[in-house]
Amino acid sequence: MTCTLSYYGEAGRRKVSYGVFFAALLVGLAFFAYYYGQGLTTAHYDAKARLVVARRIVDSLEPGYAQIGTQWLPLLHLLYLPLVVFDAQYRSAFAPSLISVVAFALSVTLAYRISLRLTRSVAAGIFAAVLLLANPNLEYLQSCPLTEPVYMLLMLCATERLIAWREVNGPGLPWQAALCTGLGALCRYEGWYFFGGVMALLAIDFQRQYLARKHILKAAAIFMAFFAVPVGAHFGYIHYRLGSNFFLTVAQGYHSPYVTYKRPFLSALYHLGELSQITGILPLGAAVAGLVVFLRQRENWRKYAPLVLLWMPSLINISALYWGLIYRVRYSVLLLPAVAIFAGLIMTRSAAKRQTLFWLAVTAMILPWISWLWAGIKPGPGILW
Repeated sequence: MTCTLSYYGEAGRRKVSYGVFFAALLVGLAFFAYYYGQGLTTAHYDAKARLVVARRIVDSLEPGYAQIGTQWLPLLHLLYLPLVVFDAQYRSAFAPSLISVVAFALSVTLAYRISLRLTRSVAAGIFAAVLLLANPNLEYLQSCPLTEPVYMLLMLCATERLIAWREVNGPGLPWQAALCTGLGALCRYEGWYFFGGVMALLAIDFQRQYLARKHILKAAAIFMAFFAVPVGAHFGYIHYRLGSNFFLTVAQGYHSPYVTYKRPFLSALYHLGELSQITGILPLGAAVAGLVVFLRQRENWRKYAPLVLLWMPSLINISALYWGLIYRVRYSVLLLPAVAIFAGLIMTRSAAKRQTLFWLAVTAMILPWISWLWAGIKPGPGILW
């Protein structure tokens, strides 16, 4: 029996949605309890640094907003500020880490809702939610006071609200999507690429008249305001107080850039390697199969178009590598929603499910051989340009 919207009904869908949320929350709390008990929630130096930066806004030789510095964005530090003024929270990171856990549970729920809204298939939604829920890398990161879980929530919320606004095609404006986009831009730099993707999508909608043009122009103005005003205020103040900013640092570059510097194909290859480590080979293969389903369903491109925004973190990863910066593997965790939701698309086509299962089985069988052959390859400078 096909698990469609009509089969479950409104009450049934609501129960499934609540079930997904509470299942994700229980899983998140269980992993948090384990890692917290092992003293690993602040094992990553970035997790400690987030707490230190938030604390020094009120507890340092020169307290104030400028303590955030020129590199990091302000949202998470301001979110942690009311908590880290207490020594117990500053040292244990208990409450700040719980923010990540709640963000994780909501992200899993939003992945389910986005997939359900677009495919009209409960099975596709649950499949996407399970892929996101079961990723061990995310299960650790959601136990820590880091930006990734919070930004993932904002990205998915913005995507879901944007999809809902485009579906209605009425006089209302995407205030919620714009707010989440603006907050995401204050959380991680991936949010800037996401904002650029939203503006590009609105430009395409305007050119093809998918929505009323006056509504698109108003929506674009709202997104621009929610992005530019807070970002401009933050960096303007930081530059005024410190005489430098993130843009100047990036423009200057590194004195010893990484091997990927100005090598686009190698940058993309390195990013693919990072992504496969974060997602796993088989889930990534399922996402590729879902991408094929997406491309073949040309009649649904307009409806599915916002899903492309979930791949925006790839662009900043590759851009950073191209510029010679070492982009940490954990950053690719932000692509897990894209992998999960696109993999869910295969649940809408019986043929796609059969073919994907076959090729994933083949991949699983040949992976040991690839590992064996790879040991004999010794790449050096110039292997890719």
